[in-house]
Amino acid sequence: DNPIYPNDISDNNDLIFDHDDQWKMYKSNPHAKPIYSYSQLIFLAMKQSGYEKMTLQMIYEWVADNFPYFKKMEPTW
Repeated sequence: DNPIYPNDISDNNDLIFDHDDQWKMYKSNPHAKPIYSYSQLIFLAMKQSGYEKMTLQMIYEWVADNFPYFKKMEPTW
C-alpha cells in the first residue's frame, strides 16, 4: 500500500484508506494531527462517506469520527 499525501488528493483519485497505516494511525491516536488541510478533510469526508450531499454538520461529524484529533478541538476548527 502506498501512503496518501495531501497533494495526492484530487477529484480524479479513488481514495481507499481502510488498508492505509497512516489512516489507521490517525483514527487510533487522538494526538496525531492530520497532515491534511481543511479543504482536503472536507473532500475526504464527502468522498468516503458515500453520501452525494452532506451538510456541514455531517462533514464535521465524519471528520471528528475519523480524526479523533479534532474531537478535542471542538468547536474551534
